[in-house]
Amino acid sequence: MFTPQGIIGWTALMCASYNGYCSIVDIILRFPDVDAYIQNENGDTALLLADSMERTALINASHCGYCSIVDAILCFPDVDVNIQDEDGDTALILAAYKGHIDVVARLLSVPEIHVNTQDIKGRTALIEASELAYSSIMDAILHFSAVDVNIQDKYGDTALTLAAYRGHIDHSNGHE
Repeated sequence: MFTPQGIIGWTALMCASYNGYCSIVDIILRFPDVDAYIQNENGDTALLLADSMERTALINASHCGYCSIVDAILCFPDVDVNIQDEDGDTALILAAYKGHIDVVARLLSVPEIHVNTQDIKGRTALIEASELAYSSIMDAILHFSAVDVNIQDKYGDTALTLAAYRGHIDHSNGHE
């Protein structure tokens, strides 16, 4: 088994999981000799460390763009799609921030979704998508009837002002 641990007993998988580096976690898990259940000095596994920011499985799967896992989680009754982690992020905010349109679309299909939820910086899924020029995500959110395009983050910026500031205004699509 090839799973070397550092001084405090952390493996590369633990470090990647703790920091939310999904693509690195994917690569590490492809190696057949990696032990995903190994524990550090505190008894934490990589899965426990992935939950270090009070992120649910839905939030983690959305952040990583795992649409099939998001679908599976949403099949369970009483799943709270609007739960926030310690930074105030929801599954929708993180999926929008990472540019995962399939996950965003799936989350928007849940009747209980709150599109206007703000994180601790006052940012919404629309603000994240606008600043990063994810036009397909912006379009999906803007077609959601409950969206409030005038929400400001803690600096007073809206989705439109951030998109304009970053030069991401597409004059051809009517979102100016």
